[in-house]
Amino acid sequence: MAFEKEEQMYEMLGRYVIAFEDFCESIRSLIVCILHAQGLKNEAVYEILLEGLTAAPLLSKLHALVNVSVAKNEEERKVFSKVFSQFHVIIEERNVFLHSHWLPYSITEEEKTLFHIAGTKPGLNKSGASTKISSPTLEDFDRSIKRCREATIQFALIMRVVIGYRVLSECFEIQGKLLKVNHEALKPIILKNV
Repeated sequence: MAFEKEEQMYEMLGRYVIAFEDFCESIRSLIVCILHAQGLKNEAVYEILLEGLTAAPLLSKLHALVNVSVAKNEEERKVFSKVFSQFHVIIEERNVFLHSHWLPYSITEEEKTLFHIAGTKPGLNKSGASTKISSPTLEDFDRSIKRCREATIQFALIMRVVIGYRVLSECFEIQGKLLKVNHEALKPIILKNV
């Protein structure tokens, strides 16, 4: 579906950038939480360690930290691996959305003007050049924004496991080949008879 107004194209790209940066900030916050739980108290050290890291290295470091400090056994590492594997598509989309050269254009049909954007991103593969061409729609941006938001929710669930507020099985479960995410684990625990 095309954009009804030219401004929508830019608005959706801006909304995506904000959602993606929230995704990255969630990763950084979780890394800081894990390092703090492991005894690192100097906030300047966090900043020094994380400065300049983009999404892929941040995600890789977070996954490694979770595996060595949070996962209690191989089964939990498998669950975390399943959780983290879904986030790579977010980084791939970011590379397209933020690193493409965009060409906005409009088409008028039956007295109605619709707006589109087409992007090209130079790339390489084993055969040589591999330019990626994309024409994202409103739905593509919405789907990508929702992916980023869902990832930040899942990082919040991991945070609850890190601080001991929840156990992993209350937050995530592998059923067959699918990952089941329990959003209910975000709710506060109600203690009775305290």
